[in-house]
Amino acid sequence: MKQEDKKLAEKVLNHLCQGAQIGGIRFGPVLQLLISIHDSNKKSLRGQIYLNLGSKWAVFDSLPTQLPENESDIAETTTEQDLQILCGIREAEISRVELGNNSPHLLLHFSDGRILYVNGHHEMYECWDLGLGFNDPKETWTVVASPGDEIVVFAPEIFIKSPAPRSVIYEENDATMIKTEAINSKATIIQRLEKSNS
Repeated sequence: MKQEDKKLAEKVLNHLCQGAQIGGIRFGPVLQLLISIHDSNKKSLRGQIYLNLGSKWAVFDSLPTQLPENESDIAETTTEQDLQILCGIREAEISRVELGNNSPHLLLHFSDGRILYVNGHHEMYECWDLGLGFNDPKETWTVVASPGDEIVVFAPEIFIKSPAPRSVIYEENDATMIKTEAINSKATIIQRLEKSNS
């Protein structure tokens, strides 16, 4: 992971999460943490912040001397244990977010000193992604821990002060689509735009 990519990802992650709280859990192919915004300074963020837990994770009471380097360093747990642990961090306020140095391990630091650690190292699949859902697709906010210790960042042009538009709207099969490019890679997100009723 390049250091400039790490800094960019941490900037976006902190913009989304700092001052927010763990608000819920959504069930699906992977567990998803829902993060609630209560900070009046973040009113421009409309939608639902989410964290997809696609890899092993752990909650620590404080920052350990040595963090796990990969999934095999994290103890096996049952789904019931995972849910109990996640319920234990309900309403915990996120004070800051950081990434590991070599791999994009995600660390959510809570104001009470606890830490949610999500493994970010895998050669074949995305370990986690954190973003803003149910929002305007023209303002894509997503950070993805990609295979091979890479981090991919999507953020609106105004946030990154990009001189060139990173989104293109086009028609395909009678649908209006939007294609958004990542800031730091050739990755793209393609979404269907909902037609307005006006």
